Formats: sequence, structure tokens, C-alpha cells
Amino acid sequence: MLYDFKVTKYPESLVSRYKDELDKQFKATLKSYSMEFSDYLSQSGMTEDDYKKQLDDVSKEQTKTHLVCEAIADKEKLSVTDDEVTKQIETMVSTYQAKDAAALREQFKTNYGVDLDQYVKTMKLQEKVETFMKKSVKIKE
Repeated sequence: MLYDFKVTKYPESLVSRYKDELDKQFKATLKSYSMEFSDYLSQSGMTEDDYKKQLDDVSKEQTKTHLVCEAIADKEKLSVTDDEVTKQIETMVSTYQAKDAAALREQFKTNYGVDLDQYVKTMKLQEKVETFMKKSVKIKE
């Protein structure tokens, strides 16, 4: 089965969500290295407008990936169960050295502006779509 996707209009709410999440994640990473955002800009030779443009481009690409994965998952009836989300979060608790799942959810919300359950569900769905595509795609040389 061949899929041909073209995004003609990006849902602004989804682009905005990804933009906010990416910005918070990036700035949290800078903070973990004791680096100020302004220092990053000057050291990288970027202006704030350059950063915003890059953030916009990456957000649109993530939105496209999200939309494509959802379309394939819907067409192929792929889904992620609540049990799969719970198990993945339990694994992440030890990886992130969190006290428990509630603490990890709070950590993701505070540091990255991300709803952990939705993040994990999206990740797991993308994994399932990738697995499906790898099994379904034949490359001709």
C-alpha cells in the first residue's frame, strides 16, 4: 500500500502546541547546562527571530509527522491502549529516577509543558506506525 501525504493547511492549535513544547524543552535543556537563552543565541550566532523561525519550521514538521501517523493509524486501525501507556510510564519512572508516575507527570508538565500520558500515547502510536510501515514497504533497487 502506498501513502502519499501533503499537508496543505497546518492546524494552528497543533503547531502552536508543538512550538510551546519544543521551546520549553529546549530552554529546560539549556537551564540544565546552566546556560541562559541569550548566551545560547550569541554563541550560536542566531537572533531571536532566527530561533523563532527554526522553532516554527520544526513545529510544522512535527505536526506533519503527527498528522501522517494519525492518518495511517486510522486507516490501518492501529491504536494504543491505556495499559500500554501505563506500562511505558512505569518504565520511564525508573529511567527518569522519579518517585512515582504522578511525580513524573508533574516533572514533564513543569519542565517541558507536556502532558505525559498524551506524549507517551503519541510516541507509542508513532512506533506502531513505523513498525507497520517497515513490514509493509518493499524497497526496489
